[in-house]
Amino acid sequence: HALGQAHNLLGVLAMDSPEEALPHLERILALAEQLGDPRARAAALNNLAHVQRSRGAVDAALKLSHSALELCAAQGDRHREAALRNNLADLLHDAGRPEEAMDQLKRAVAIFAEVGEGEPQPGVWMLARW
Repeated sequence: HALGQAHNLLGVLAMDSPEEALPHLERILALAEQLGDPRARAAALNNLAHVQRSRGAVDAALKLSHSALELCAAQGDRHREAALRNNLADLLHDAGRPEEAMDQLKRAVAIFAEVGEGEPQPGVWMLARW
């Protein structure tokens, strides 16, 4: 787990340089799969989606984001689900699919309202300006 956390941190810190971030994020994904850790796997998929988005590979990012969302929803982590739906909305907006983007954004806000304030987890929220 510690090795995975280290690779995740290195990958996130290198997000401005996708070619540097990718090996770390791919490594954490492999480790998460090996350990059977769906939460770490969802985080790795989400971070990989952000890197693919920054590379202009929106279709690849959408696929990764959908996979992360499925894992998160299956775990019942509503706060992360809301954050992932928000990220998915940004990707759909980038892909020129505004209706789907708005639907995901509304779902994210509704879930976040259900969850309430609770303990904030700002690390899972990466807001984009449309």
